[in-house]
Amino acid sequence: HRLNGQNYPQWSQSVMMFISGKGKDDYLTSAAAPPPKGDPKFKSWRAENNMVISQGDLTVTQYFNTLSRYWQQLDIFEELDWECPGDHLKYMKIMEKEMIVKFLVGRNKNLDKVRGRIFGKKPLPSLRE
Repeated sequence: HRLNGQNYPQWSQSVMMFISGKGKDDYLTSAAAPPPKGDPKFKSWRAENNMVISQGDLTVTQYFNTLSRYWQQLDIFEELDWECPGDHLKYMKIMEKEMIVKFLVGRNKNLDKVRGRIFGKKPLPSLRE
């Protein structure tokens, strides 16, 4: 199932079935707590947790396009009343920063150096950049 804004129960059940079929559902329910960082099992836990978070090996473009579709679908359900036009602009800036962070944090760990360089920029580049 693809999430379309009206089928969350079916979509979430499909995702849970997929993750459960891989034996990784404990990562979604927090039953698979991380071992201490010094523990030899920590590296394996982190790799599996990242696999569940990323749900695949999408290219950066595919990943961005997928997230963009989800964000657009979520926007449809936003019902906000603006006091003034400035409120909308402030909200859009806040939302863009959140989307940048979600996009960067959700990528595979092999992009850690790039992610670090981007987070080091002040101000953060736009989402498109």
